[in-house]
Amino acid sequence: QGRSVRLDVHAADSDGKKYNIEVERGDKGDKARRLRYNGSLMDANSVLPGDDVSLLPETYVIMITENDFWKRGEPIYPIEKYVGKTGIVYDDGSHVIYVNGAYKDGSPNITPLGKLIHDFNCINADDMYYPVLAERTRYLKEDAKGVVTMCRAVEELAKEFTKEFAEEAALKFIDSGKMTLEEISECIGLSVDELKALENANQ
Repeated sequence: QGRSVRLDVHAADSDGKKYNIEVERGDKGDKARRLRYNGSLMDANSVLPGDDVSLLPETYVIMITENDFWKRGEPIYPIEKYVGKTGIVYDDGSHVIYVNGAYKDGSPNITPLGKLIHDFNCINADDMYYPVLAERTRYLKEDAKGVVTMCRAVEELAKEFTKEFAEEAALKFIDSGKMTLEEISECIGLSVDELKALENANQ
């Protein structure tokens, strides 16, 4: 579909709604147009030529940002469309949501979203609220087979894409704190010195 893109997470639920979840470090870049582009790709691949546009599914493009991108202290920022000053919601079935990855829910009765953001920022699986995330993190980080599985998956992806993709993947692994630079180097093919320079440039 023209310019290619690799979505971080692409999913669908039992009602046919489609989701694209992106994880973004830093505040640079035109996030609005990036999310618009990702949403358009989901639409373009949801119907066949000649299909009625009413078959387009409900779509959600969700960006989890490292920082509070909108700087209002909210855990999530749903983006709404309105008809002029009428207050009427313009509902075309597409939704954009920003998730504040820096949100801290310190209340005694922490919310489900607060727990999810907390787990997302956890390095130690034992500190996580959700068992399914803790189990997967523990497997990929501590289990020998899990580490090998992740390494092989990243290595295969790195073969298919450019150095830009390898650097993007490397930054995500560095940010997660779940692998050493030596392990990342072995998986992705960038040298440890290249990884150090990449890490310093993005601090």
